Amino acid sequence: MSFILQHGYGKSDKLDYVSEHTTVSSVILSPTDETPEGLAQTATHLKSLGVQPLLDPQTYLYTDGVGLAGRCHSSNGLSFSPIRWSQSPGDVQKVLTAVEQANNSLGTNSLIAPSILQSSFEDIWTPLGIQYARAAAETWSEKEVYASIVFEEIAFAGWEQINDWLDEITTIDVHGFYLLANHRGTLSYPASGWAPNHLANAMRMIYTLTEINGYELIWGYSDIEGLLGLAVGATGVATGWHNSLRRFSIDKWRPKSGGAQPIPRRFVSTLLSPLRLDGELSVISSVGASHLIPKSRADALFQEYMSDAEYWKRGISQKHHMVSMGDLVSILTNLSIPDRLDTVESWIQQSLQLFEDLGRQNLIFEGSYTIKLQILSEAISAFRNSEGI
Repeated sequence: MSFILQHGYGKSDKLDYVSEHTTVSSVILSPTDETPEGLAQTATHLKSLGVQPLLDPQTYLYTDGVGLAGRCHSSNGLSFSPIRWSQSPGDVQKVLTAVEQANNSLGTNSLIAPSILQSSFEDIWTPLGIQYARAAAETWSEKEVYASIVFEEIAFAGWEQINDWLDEITTIDVHGFYLLANHRGTLSYPASGWAPNHLANAMRMIYTLTEINGYELIWGYSDIEGLLGLAVGATGVATGWHNSLRRFSIDKWRPKSGGAQPIPRRFVSTLLSPLRLDGELSVISSVGASHLIPKSRADALFQEYMSDAEYWKRGISQKHHMVSMGDLVSILTNLSIPDRLDTVESWIQQSLQLFEDLGRQNLIFEGSYTIKLQILSEAISAFRNSEGI
């Protein structure tokens, strides 16, 4: 199992710092956010750090009806006309060629295949999604290929449809899969964008692909939910510095004007939640309840900044979050599936209990924290009941 960083705009020294202070196996590069020269330099630098660069070709943005594109896609050779469900094998091959050329310019050894955004596991787009995976496996037979599986969150509502899809996708000889679940119109991060049964079905799909069929699976933009993925067999989970790199949504690519700055937060590992500096962490300290929250290893790294909100800048908060997540991933690395599930379940229950204890101190927190933890807990229970683990 591995901890992966999701690359985006404004990387600064974050890749260096996080890879120095926690174990990072790979970085998934975004062709939206750097020019070809910039991406090549980043890829070369990552290799010097012993970190594997991967490239997400982001072709799902060109799915007919989505109508989006990345800022630097054209210069990276990854700008396409709308991809229709009836796309011909020749056009599929043209997309594969462009993606291969972009990877060649970065010197990547493993390739993430292009694909489209699907609303269901059984609609008119399903054959094209499978075709992209199969064509990539055949075209890049000498490479490690990760087939992209990009679905709307709502697509995970029905297990029977997922199971039928699994029967077909597991006939393809790829190294692994790159999973993205698109969240539309949901509450903003850190609230969960998942329904419990949908998340449980995603966990069952991950388990079937990895533990039963032996594929690797990287769950992109997965953040805290990624811990559940690791618990059931995912071989890599990703998060990033911006909130938009911690939960996948194509809304990230929609043009925006203005907007408020993100609320300053600090991730508290023992609560599995990013608390607000003002009104939450500050109040915990003021009422003398800080002793209820044990310090993490990441907290120790940033100790000099934590006591004064004025110095807890956005970049520091982002690094702290990623190091914290990397450390949680490391704890799960050498455990069996049942032990991983037990460990993550215990983290969730301890977090809920700690929120309850803090509530007895008349402290008030965003309701999204405990709601999210309950969703995670329900999803694990549903998964264990379905799979008998």
